[in-house]
Amino acid sequence: MLAPAYPNHWESSRLRFVCEFNPSKRQIADLDPSIPVSFIPMEKVSEDGVMKLDDERPIEAVSNGFTFFADGDVVVAKITPCFENGKGAECKGLINGFGFGTTEFHVLRSKHLDSRYLFYITASEPFRTIGATEMSGAAGQKRVPESFLQNLIVPLPPLPTQRRIAAYLDCKTRQIDLLVAEKETLLGLLEEKRASLISHAVTRGLHPKAKLKPSGIPWLGDVPVHWELKPFRHVVSIASGQVDPRADEFKQAILIAPNHIESGTGRLVGRETAIDQGAISGKYLVRQGEVIYSKIRPELRKACIAPEDCLCSADMYPMRTGGELLPEFLLYFLLGEAFSRLVVLESMRVAMPKVNREMLAPCAIPVPPLAEQTEITRVLRNTLSAIDSATQEIQTSITLLREKRSSLISAAVTGEMAVP
Repeated sequence: MLAPAYPNHWESSRLRFVCEFNPSKRQIADLDPSIPVSFIPMEKVSEDGVMKLDDERPIEAVSNGFTFFADGDVVVAKITPCFENGKGAECKGLINGFGFGTTEFHVLRSKHLDSRYLFYITASEPFRTIGATEMSGAAGQKRVPESFLQNLIVPLPPLPTQRRIAAYLDCKTRQIDLLVAEKETLLGLLEEKRASLISHAVTRGLHPKAKLKPSGIPWLGDVPVHWELKPFRHVVSIASGQVDPRADEFKQAILIAPNHIESGTGRLVGRETAIDQGAISGKYLVRQGEVIYSKIRPELRKACIAPEDCLCSADMYPMRTGGELLPEFLLYFLLGEAFSRLVVLESMRVAMPKVNREMLAPCAIPVPPLAEQTEITRVLRNTLSAIDSATQEIQTSITLLREKRSSLISAAVTGEMAVP
């Protein structure tokens, strides 16, 4: 049951008595098959109830093998984790009033409910929480069965009350969504500032009046006149040879993979041992202080400094610097725009975007004097720490706003709060 207690003048009903499920396509049986309709894959539906309508296809191209719906219907993702994350929407503004989409949608058509109120029921936390317990199937492919939706008992206020609740939630969620959008814009600006600071510091230095010279390298541009340019292989060595993570000496070691590193920041966001991950294939041995760089999907800019002796995935390169280059300076260079632009371009020449050792070896790297490298890394560390703090504060506020949005929806559709 969606709500064990609700106002006395409300009724309740199983959804199957007030909704039609996955309606048939008889509405379009007599339409010209060349008529365009909306096409909605899962990625076109947000977790905030927004459906992106930028894809249209003729009926004949989608009428077989896809899920049918029409304006006024409510779609709900059935597969994990989309269901738990709240993917779903009320269909509005579909091309010619109809659409087709992924087979991972349940479609609900209201018979005795306001369609917007029905959408908010499916967006409520109790609906998603209870539904998650009813999922079945293999791990990673679990789905909410239609029987759960049909048998779920939901509060059924009078129709005018349903409409008032829906209108209230439209207003309040829109306000919250606008605030979230503003904060996400700020996050984007902070990310751009971070990237700009790193890129400028590792290619131009910290001093705005420093004299520059052409590097002769298109992707690098001008560099300070007193900086040297050296091939990657002269200042950085990439480990070769792998160890067995199942061996007693390694199975309890931390194993760093690309998914443990935050994109673009050099920050570790996960910590798991080799045995925790069930690792069986060869891994690289990494010493504390060495730089670890992900060679796959270089556009993600995943690199970090090993916090201790550990292992890393074979999809990563452990990099050891000599006496001319500080590991932290190398890290920032790998995260910088110039280097990333180069490796992304080079990686696109192969089927699987990947950075090869052979490509890195002759790649030029700017090498400032060690004292200047120390100053650059210190300034970047402090400045980026302030950006990280601001970012964390904004992310926390976004989380709280989304929690407030979810609580508001749940309280309104269950009658826990009186809607003005």
